[in-house]
Amino acid sequence: MQEKEYREVFQTEAVARLYHDKIYGKSTADESIWKVEQKQLEDVISRLVSRRLRYLDFACGTGRVIGFVGEHFESVQGVDISKSMLEYAKTKAPKAELICGDITADESIVGGDYDLITAFRFFLNAQDSLRYAVMKALADKLAPDGVLVFNIHNSSPSLLWFQNRITDLFLGRKKSSMSRDQVAKLVEQAGLRVLETKSTGVIPKWICMILRPKLWRSLDSFLSRKCILGKMGSHVIYVCGRQGANPDREKIQVMDGR
Repeated sequence: MQEKEYREVFQTEAVARLYHDKIYGKSTADESIWKVEQKQLEDVISRLVSRRLRYLDFACGTGRVIGFVGEHFESVQGVDISKSMLEYAKTKAPKAELICGDITADESIVGGDYDLITAFRFFLNAQDSLRYAVMKALADKLAPDGVLVFNIHNSSPSLLWFQNRITDLFLGRKKSSMSRDQVAKLVEQAGLRVLETKSTGVIPKWICMILRPKLWRSLDSFLSRKCILGKMGSHVIYVCGRQGANPDREKIQVMDGR
């Protein structure tokens, strides 16, 4: 996918409505995963974000993440390139300053010295050049002890990734995926380091609709706590900080499924 195409994919109101109403609609598999990720985010904020003054949600979309995380911070900003998505975000994050623009073209549209930056469902589908440009821009906006939290929602290897590979062979397509090594390299190139990871989706998310969401979450949480299986989650949250900042933190602390 070309860079221009990816930047424009969420521009229309129809696509924004699909994302808001269908993908994260009530009782969907993605909503069930989001409930797990909410607990993971709360844990990260409570342990690793000591100062809660400034928060930025990059690619904030319809406001799912900023509406949840923003309640913990005094100053809240969200930035997205899609006006259509931001219209939905206004209802979920009424106290946030929502900015329509592209920080890779003009970094001055947002502030800096953020205690926390989140970027969900972005890096996976962006092409390599855009991934790096955004990661570097976000790294530059962090406070010295700030934390960047982002996710990859088709991590490899995982059962979902394997399922997608098989489907891709029959349909002649190729769904994006990223391995933990690829993510670690991207993070390091931007001057950051991975502090810890958290994962869910050891059991493919489509099974959620068969088992019922609550049962799926319980079983998946149990399996995610197993050492080997914990590395097989399809949805991985990465918690990152500046290289050389806060030496009391462990270099890499893996806390999958907790």
